[in-house]
Amino acid sequence: MEETIVRFGKHGDVVGILSEGPRGKSNTLLILLNTASEHCTGVGRLYVKIARSLSDVLPVLRFDYSGNGDSPPRHGAKSFLDSALENTQEALDFCEKYFGGMKVLLAGVCFGGDTAYAAALKDERVIGIAMMNSYFFNYGIFPDLDNETYKTFKQRTYDGTHNLLGVYLKKIFSKEDWKRLISRQSAFSFGRLLRTITHYGRKKIFEGETVNIIEKYSNYFWKNLLDAGRHSILFYAENDDSYSFYKASIGKYRKSQSIKEGNSRTEVVQDEHSNWFLSQNSQEKLLKKIRTWVQERINSEIINEAEHD
Repeated sequence: MEETIVRFGKHGDVVGILSEGPRGKSNTLLILLNTASEHCTGVGRLYVKIARSLSDVLPVLRFDYSGNGDSPPRHGAKSFLDSALENTQEALDFCEKYFGGMKVLLAGVCFGGDTAYAAALKDERVIGIAMMNSYFFNYGIFPDLDNETYKTFKQRTYDGTHNLLGVYLKKIFSKEDWKRLISRQSAFSFGRLLRTITHYGRKKIFEGETVNIIEKYSNYFWKNLLDAGRHSILFYAENDDSYSFYKASIGKYRKSQSIKEGNSRTEVVQDEHSNWFLSQNSQEKLLKKIRTWVQERINSEIINEAEHD
């Protein structure tokens, strides 16, 4: 396996690391997209581990958004959202020039998942996306929510109100969770628990027109991916607040964990005990899930190409 520092973008100012190894018949590569604040090492060095563990299967590119890590900020009026999406499209252009006509998979944690979703709908070179603990607050997924409802919506999901009985009470009887708490490998927060108890029992905001909006954009979210022909997989750890958000929004009206339409499929993988980042065991579980997803996408592309030859 070899790792190379690369520069790309219109000014050559986006800095990334390309991990490569022997990859056989694969004509696919993976681009890892950061959260809004992390560097391309990823949370708990997760992206380093993903890139190196998959380099024997396909090339993996990870990079710093402009203004983060080793990539200097750009001057101009673009928002961070627009800049991150522009950087992602520049990464796609770089990979096309560097490798030729490769198929691309995008994967990202939190904000990186949002960016993967937005890029996949804009660029036909993207054949699949993996979103890990993503909220989808960005890129206009819920444009009809007024500011006050939107703020309340975010606050309640951050506080984990919808997941109180399903998470905190269950943890009391879990030996595994007590071990993680004692060994300081748990994401448990006493402040969050107090806020959750404070909010618990308040009148739900998902009523009337707001419910209609959430249902409308839940359907809109999934339909976009299916119509675009993208294979998507969403990874959620129950110990993360994003899972509460998923259940209260885009997952609220989803009847199945896996939906298939033509060659496109959307799938949700939820893990009951993991937080993906703070525990070595959780990271290893996620790495196995991502490797399985990547291998399935590669095999599917090989079959598709053979059928068209």
